[in-house]
Amino acid sequence: MLWCPEITKLMVVDLENMVSVEIEDFWMHPDKKKLLAPQIALSNREGKRLFGVSYDNSTGFFIYYTKGSQTTSQIHSGIGLTVCLTADLSYNEDFIYVGGVCKDIPSISLVSFDENFKILSNTKFSKAKSNSVCKVKRIDGTDILMVGLNYEIAVVTHKAEDYELQQIYMYNIMGDTDVCAMAFHSQYLYFIRSFSTELSVIEFQTSVNQVQFFLTGSFDFLRKQRNLRATKKTPRQHSYCRV
Repeated sequence: MLWCPEITKLMVVDLENMVSVEIEDFWMHPDKKKLLAPQIALSNREGKRLFGVSYDNSTGFFIYYTKGSQTTSQIHSGIGLTVCLTADLSYNEDFIYVGGVCKDIPSISLVSFDENFKILSNTKFSKAKSNSVCKVKRIDGTDILMVGLNYEIAVVTHKAEDYELQQIYMYNIMGDTDVCAMAFHSQYLYFIRSFSTELSVIEFQTSVNQVQFFLTGSFDFLRKQRNLRATKKTPRQHSYCRV
């Protein structure tokens, strides 16, 4: 677990053993000695490699930390994102999926999980009604991404052997505020919007066998969803329930 005990620090907590490590000045610019505003923090499974996104007014910075060494780099225009709002880590922990906005178009960039912050590819949702990617959530055991926007949820895939992100499906959702949290299990996607106390559930026609996907890389679930789109059938969005 990651959390900020103080405005300059990031703490990595091992919940199983209740052991924590504090990283001093994680949110400080190393050259300007200026406090940056935290936006995103991620770690690998062992909690030894960390990635962060922070801001100084409208200027964004990537942060990479490992073995006591930290690299902070200004986000340059080549990333394809003018604003970074969300991120998740690939299954093999080699890449970061960074979502946000590129010139008013919702977009995702594939970034290397190291001190180089290499931009490997960009994907734009130019046909979406939304103006930003608000939440990226990878399905555990796979590199299938559920991407929450303002008015849609997209299904995106990434194969570790290449750098391309492929949009498989986009589903219009009810409501007009950002998707701020998502969780996936079997064939159900649960999500919550900002400023809402309601939980929404999307039921897909076919479940994702996460173990099978990890062992074989099977995209049967995604092919079936693509066929549903061709036949104009859609996953069902269930009635809201209070939480």
